[in-house]
Amino acid sequence: PKEALVPTADALLSQKSWKKSISKKDEKQRNFISYQDVVVQQTTAPSTIIDMRGPTSTPIIPLAKLPTNSTSTTTPTPPPKVGEELLYNITFLCNSYEDQLKSTHSFVSSTSSKVTSLANDVNQLQSSLQKQNDKIDTLTQVLSILNTMEQDVSVGRSRKEAEEILMTQLASLEELFSVQELRDIQYDGMILPSLVSPFIECYYLPKYWNEKASLFDEKEESSSHVCQEIVTNICHLAKCICSHAKDKEQHERTKQLIYTLVTQHVVPRVKHAFQSTLSWDPLVQVEDGLRLYESLIDSVQENEKDMQQYKDDDVKEEEGLFGIQHDDEDVIMELQAAAAAVRNQTSKAKTLMNLVKEEIMFDVIYPRLYRTLHEWKPIIFNQQLQHPLHTWIVPWLPHLNHRSMLQTLLPDVQRKIKSTLTFLARRYKNDADDDDDDDIM
Repeated sequence: PKEALVPTADALLSQKSWKKSISKKDEKQRNFISYQDVVVQQTTAPSTIIDMRGPTSTPIIPLAKLPTNSTSTTTPTPPPKVGEELLYNITFLCNSYEDQLKSTHSFVSSTSSKVTSLANDVNQLQSSLQKQNDKIDTLTQVLSILNTMEQDVSVGRSRKEAEEILMTQLASLEELFSVQELRDIQYDGMILPSLVSPFIECYYLPKYWNEKASLFDEKEESSSHVCQEIVTNICHLAKCICSHAKDKEQHERTKQLIYTLVTQHVVPRVKHAFQSTLSWDPLVQVEDGLRLYESLIDSVQENEKDMQQYKDDDVKEEEGLFGIQHDDEDVIMELQAAAAAVRNQTSKAKTLMNLVKEEIMFDVIYPRLYRTLHEWKPIIFNQQLQHPLHTWIVPWLPHLNHRSMLQTLLPDVQRKIKSTLTFLARRYKNDADDDDDDDIM
């Protein structure tokens, strides 16, 4: 009987393969064949030709097995042509080796490009390392120069000798950097003023300048003269420091250095002197305040005139070139007008004069005057008006030309004058009535 596809329960029980206690003697042992046996079998056994051309081809009979009887009806199939088989095999091998060569070539080219890129990276790292070493050497020299400058300031040399040493040290410091590096580290705007500031504090500023003492103290030297001398010395020092630069660079560097130094050392102290109610009284110390402010304005204005000469020379050269290139007078006038417009735009830029007016006059003096005017009242003492308006307001009128201050202050002055005249008229009328009463008595 045929075996069922699905074994029955009786068949499974008869096999007894499900019992745990079944012996392992009936299991078939695996027979392992070593590779030596396989090689021996291949050498001793006759070679077998496997036709891979498919079932439609006629089976190949080896020549050794061909029947010797010539009367055999079977026609033997000759073996395939050797040339075609060799051509196919050679073509296959050539294609395989060509693919291997292509893959090897691509691998070699990619590897060579990687080697080239790695070599470039190594060169870049070496160059960056060299640059870092150069920077370390430069910073070491900078540190040595700074230590020398600090020692020179603390030694207590004469002013002229200290100036020469300072110029030498700053020149050697600038030689360590290129022009672009000086711009990157903001040498003119930050580093140079910080290096010059200790020298200014040691040799240019008097002892009481940075103290809390009033600049209007009569015991000290005239503050207006001291302020003007400080600004003049700072301008002279800045010009000497920047004298080695080119003409246009010298102008810009000197202007920037003067602006920074005056802003750091002069403007804050003068501003504090006018701002403090204990040091300056607008009603009493009118002349002292005017002298201090006018001395600062005059020194700054004189410096700006000197600096403007460089620009005027450049403009004259440009106008001369314009005159050579253009013979038409209208064209020359247009070019001169354009140059004047450029100068006007430059004058409206941020200058030291505008800074002084902004920081001192508009922010300090004008608010003090306005507040004092608002609080002022006419007082008669010994038949005289105490602190009349013309004694402490009129002297400041030429300087109240910044940001329409005068237009704001004049209406209050007019009201105060009217109220004062009314008060004086009433006072004199009362005095006259008292005098008449005394005559009648």
